[in-house]
Amino acid sequence: TTSGSCISTTYPSEGIRYSEVCGKVIGYQLGYTTGASYTSHGINGFYIDGISITHGNPRSHIWSFISGNQESYRNSYCPCGTTNAKTASSFVGNDYFCESGCPGHWQKKLYTDPLWDGKQCGLIEKPCCLAP
Repeated sequence: TTSGSCISTTYPSEGIRYSEVCGKVIGYQLGYTTGASYTSHGINGFYIDGISITHGNPRSHIWSFISGNQESYRNSYCPCGTTNAKTASSFVGNDYFCESGCPGHWQKKLYTDPLWDGKQCGLIEKPCCLAP
């Protein structure tokens, strides 16, 4: 949406204790994305443009997959970007990947460069593509 929204999916652990979460997330950028521009909505609201993994009640942040705006032009909107970086919410910390699929000026289209794979990282998002 143009105003931000949240959609949650719950995977119940059925009382089974766990110490790690494993999985794979593949995403694609559609048009203009805003990275980490939303920092005031808290963990129960929208705070990134992308996907976040949380657990518990109340929620605790595990990892965020942030969709940056541009790879190489001027607006990364990634916390780790070298141009127009945005500060992630404090509860996100350094627990995120941020990558764009848009190689230049954004257009209203679906980009085919998969996000968060650490490949095809442009100049302004290069620091974001180095896994911690």
